[in-house]
Amino acid sequence: MTSGLLRGIEDGWFTSLIADSAFTYQTALEKGDKQVVGVNTHTSTVSGELEILRVSHEVELEQRAVLAARRAARDDVVVRRTLADLRGRSIDAAAQGNPIDLLIRYALREAKLTPDDVTLSYKVRSPSDVPYLFRERQVELAGVSEPTATFIARRGLATKWIGYSDVVPWYQDIFLAASDDFVRRRPDEVKALVRACLRATNAFDASRGAWSPAGLATAAKWTKLDKEDLKATGHLPYWSLTGKVDADALARVQDFWAERRLVRDPADIRVLAGQQAV
Repeated sequence: MTSGLLRGIEDGWFTSLIADSAFTYQTALEKGDKQVVGVNTHTSTVSGELEILRVSHEVELEQRAVLAARRAARDDVVVRRTLADLRGRSIDAAAQGNPIDLLIRYALREAKLTPDDVTLSYKVRSPSDVPYLFRERQVELAGVSEPTATFIARRGLATKWIGYSDVVPWYQDIFLAASDDFVRRRPDEVKALVRACLRATNAFDASRGAWSPAGLATAAKWTKLDKEDLKATGHLPYWSLTGKVDADALARVQDFWAERRLVRDPADIRVLAGQQAV
């Protein structure tokens, strides 16, 4: 078997096979027998003015008031005492450096604990793994995003406990990001994506974070979850009307990554968090 491979390499058999395959592919592409979006089909660009989301000052004040009220109502002493119960527990934090890992590790800090005080694992590779871990009692606590958290709670596998607003209220959970190179090379695609996001955001704005029939149908389609599970979350997960990128929050996340040695050379966040593309 080995000698045959060597002879094939020496005689150029593999090279000719690759060349023939490339020729066949290119011929099919040029004849139109094979279609590739953006290459020989649907090559027209998106045009038109970009719609800019304008968030009113009143809406920003409303959101700040909601967050301030939540912080004021929280009993930090009780939270810390409750978090202290994490000692000796088995906890899964999904993947190192991800938002759930950040939440778990900050919760440990709040409780004056270290990862050595718990059994910390990184077994979860997708949200669908979490119900299995609880069902099989492989962990006592796991970080999980919505709407999966509600899905798990409704089936009695676990109870929703604390979230980002309880432990890291400064954390900004969602924003759009793209490299300067991508924005320069693909401006029409960037505009189309931002325009679509703005349409969705305007719809969320109009509903004040409540589920609309269209939004519920779309979410059910892509998450494969029952509409009742989605409605049970009470609101659109990770919905915010601030319309801003919080550079200070991003800097704190980068510091967390640096501590975990997931970032070799920290960047200037205030430069990266610019909105030149918009």
